[in-house]
Amino acid sequence: MPEPPHGQAQRADDGPLDPALLLQASRRVDWRFLLPRPRLGAAVYLGRSDAALIAALRAHADLTIVGEGPLPSPTSFDLAVLKDAPPGSVSAARELVRPGGWVYAEVGSVPRRHGRAAIRARPVSRWYRAFADAGLTEVAAHWHVPNHDAAAFLVPLGDRGGVRLVLRRHQGSAAGRAKAILGRVLAAVGLIELAARDVSVLGRRPLPDGERR
Repeated sequence: MPEPPHGQAQRADDGPLDPALLLQASRRVDWRFLLPRPRLGAAVYLGRSDAALIAALRAHADLTIVGEGPLPSPTSFDLAVLKDAPPGSVSAARELVRPGGWVYAEVGSVPRRHGRAAIRARPVSRWYRAFADAGLTEVAAHWHVPNHDAAAFLVPLGDRGGVRLVLRRHQGSAAGRAKAILGRVLAAVGLIELAARDVSVLGRRPLPDGERR
């Protein structure tokens, strides 16, 4: 099973936030409404440390952060959250969630700097394959517009009409119009993932045959 990023597994239990901070944190995890039940329950975090995302998860989940040392016990969580982790981490995340639990991965489609190291972007199609290879089902990808931190829209990448609608809303400048035209062309040929900057991929660990949740 692929090893997760380094760092010690620890409880993230800092107490309640004040209402203003709670509202801000809630917006960072608006993607929870993509789940059948938006209550996140027990969650585990793997990947690059993202302070805003971790704070939001702490406010809405019983959070464990994976790092140095042994992995938490398998099938201990309702949700696994991956942040800029390699696709190979999907299999490790799948083992950590209970049957019926979910794996959520945030990925960027463009290279970014993290310290002195560049984080290499990976095509969304590669993440689809990683989720399928890990045995996850109900896999869906969403474009977070304008980005993960301040998403005003969560657009299914398979919804060309929704993608075109978002692109039309961002034509206030010459650069915006050029990007919208390029985006519409890519959407028309099924390659919108090349234009989507911040994307998430979500999938579910199947329940055993005959069980329902």
